Amino acid sequence: MLDKYYLGIDGGGSKTAFAIINQDNELVYYKETGPSSLDTVSKEVLRQTLNEGVEGFNYQVEGIFAGLGGISNQEQIDEVKEILKTLKVCKESTRVDAGNDVINALYGSLGGKDGIVLIAGTGSVCYGKKGETYHRAGGYCYQEGDAGSGYDLGMKALQHLARVLDKRHEESEFSKALCNQISCYDYSSLASYFINSTRTEKASLSRVVTKYQDDKYARSIIEHAVNEVLLMIKTVFNTLNYQEEKVLFSVIGSLGNADTLYKELLLEGLINISSNIVFIPKKYEAYIGSALKAKEV
Repeated sequence: MLDKYYLGIDGGGSKTAFAIINQDNELVYYKETGPSSLDTVSKEVLRQTLNEGVEGFNYQVEGIFAGLGGISNQEQIDEVKEILKTLKVCKESTRVDAGNDVINALYGSLGGKDGIVLIAGTGSVCYGKKGETYHRAGGYCYQEGDAGSGYDLGMKALQHLARVLDKRHEESEFSKALCNQISCYDYSSLASYFINSTRTEKASLSRVVTKYQDDKYARSIIEHAVNEVLLMIKTVFNTLNYQEEKVLFSVIGSLGNADTLYKELLLEGLINISSNIVFIPKKYEAYIGSALKAKEV
């Protein structure tokens, strides 16, 4: 029997991964190119990135799924689908679809099975699948706050530091570590840091928060963040009407997987949502998840 091939595309703000699997889910092609997140690149750059990604594969595929960062509406999905149809690996009967890159994470983590995935890294979002029904909580953008994310922890740490510098909060080893990390020791320098630092730089301060997790202010920041992601998980769980059956659950992202108070409180909180939630390590990378999704298109 001739192999059938399926193309998955996992696109973000810094790189795009292309994975082609056969009908036995064996990886037969992999390539990385530049960014493809819709909030990062133009339509022309997206087209170029997608074409570059498949130029080394000389067979046609049965299905394509592109999970790209920045996709948030049907118009964007339709635009990406039109580009996918022009790829050299696409034949007339090839089925194509697109969606947000959180779908890749869900399918990769759980191997295409039903369940819930939490992304807790620089950003945060919770996404679940039950049959043909999906539900998402969070993950709008960092300007919204990305509750429970590394960015959220970093921003809360900076807000605490502002209170320390003008003596609304007491100084501690935690606040001193924050000052040293960003070289801000007064009103002027911290005000400038708030304005000029990037999302990634703010999110990196989450490591200072978890390092000083025994500090009362740091612990409060972590507890608030975990409560936010637990609310997302509970919302997805209830919306998908997961009640009696076992529910697979996985976490992606450095914040959610590091052995810190954050992860400890997260796992404790899952039990309070339901004893039927089964925590598992991710099965595949997100790019494999997108290829698995391509088989269902």
